[in-house]
Formats: sequence, structure tokens, C-alpha cells
Amino acid sequence: MTSEEEKLMLRLIELAKKKPSIRMALYELLMEHFVTRDEIKQILDEIRKMREDFNREMINLRRDLSDKMTEMREDFNKRIQSLEQRMLEMREDFNKRIQSLEQRMLEMREDFNKQMQMFREQLSALGTRWGLLAEDAFREGIKGILERYGFHVEKWEYYDSEGIVYGAPSVIDVDVLIKDNMHMLIEIKASVDKSDVAELIRIGALYEKVSKVKPILVIISPFVRKRAKEFAKKMGVLVFTSSDEFMRHFSS
Repeated sequence: MTSEEEKLMLRLIELAKKKPSIRMALYELLMEHFVTRDEIKQILDEIRKMREDFNREMINLRRDLSDKMTEMREDFNKRIQSLEQRMLEMREDFNKRIQSLEQRMLEMREDFNKQMQMFREQLSALGTRWGLLAEDAFREGIKGILERYGFHVEKWEYYDSEGIVYGAPSVIDVDVLIKDNMHMLIEIKASVDKSDVAELIRIGALYEKVSKVKPILVIISPFVRKRAKEFAKKMGVLVFTSSDEFMRHFSS
């Protein structure tokens, strides 16, 4: 606003104060361009009504939303409970299946153990039978070789009534080689352990008691355990792993 406009404005205000007609004209002019107090009140009333309507709608909306959330929560809880019940049923069914499977596995294991035991027994019986057959064949082969070199091997049998050998009365049989007044008890086996050496020593004691001749104790076997070999050496029992070794020893 310029200085001239300001001066004009001040002059107009002074005139309005002095002359009511000018003041009324000025008021009417202003009323044409600005709202009245009643209009402002009306606008405020409309705003108040709008706010009340808005609050009422918000209350209704919150109530509806709360009801909806409650329904959703209840439905969710029901679904969770149903799921938990289903999971419980599935777990019980799973436990039953596991127990049934464990029982079946136990039965299968017991059946397998029985079958294996039968198999081991049959295998053991077959192994024992084959071992005896193989040992008899080995014994007869060694006897044949010794006889070709002039050593006659015969069977000595005696009833041990005092149980010197086995701790109870029993029939004792052993291979005996007699040459030039030399009595030799020979144990021919496919394999020899310490107990076999001890058994031959007891048979030797019985033979000496009966025949009044102290025999030479000899073991011929392709397989002699280390503990058996050490025990035989300690007790004076001769051990040979082949008939050739035996021949070289007694031919020298």
C-alpha cells in the first residue's frame, strides 16, 4: 500500500466516525464482501454437526471393528484348538506306529538272532565235521609218509580207569611209533593249542605207568599256536610242522 492510499484510508475512517451515513455505506459495502456473524455461527454449527457425525461414525466403526476382531479372534482360537487337537491325534497315531514298528523290529531281531544261532550251530557242526575229516586225512597222510621211511605207526588204546588223562575213566587212544626200543607217542593234528600239548603229556604219563617205558612225546602239525609251542618246549615235547622235518630230526 502506497503513502497516498494510506492517507486516503485514514481520511475515510475519520469521515466514517463523523458521519453516520458514510459509516453505514461503508458497512454495507463491507458486508457484500465478508461473511456475517450469523453466517460464521452457521458454519461453526455445521462443522460441529459434522464432527458429531464423524465421532458417531467412528464409534460405530470401532464397535463394528471390535466385534469383527472378536469374531476373528474367536475363529482363530477355534482353528488353533482344532489344529492342536489334530496335532495331538497325529502324535498319538505316530507314537502308536512307532511302538508298533519297534515291536516289529524287536520281533524281527529276535527272529534274526534265532536264525543266526541256528546258522552258527549248523556251521559249527559242519566245521567240526569237516575239521575232523580234514584232520583224519592229514593224520593218515603223515602216517603213510612215515611208514614209507620205515617207521611203523600203530594205535595204542587203553582204558584209563583212574582218570589220569581226562579226570574221569575213559578210553585213551594215541599213535605210537616203536623203533629200536624207542617208544614215541605221536599226536598228529591239523592244528595244536596248549591244551593239546597238556593232553599229550598226561597220555605220556599214563603210557609210562602202563608200559614201564618213558616215551618220547612228539607233535606233528602244520599249525601250532605260539603258546602251545612255548609250552611244548618247556615240557620237553618235540614239535614238527611237517613229516620232512620229523624225518630230518630222527635220521641225523
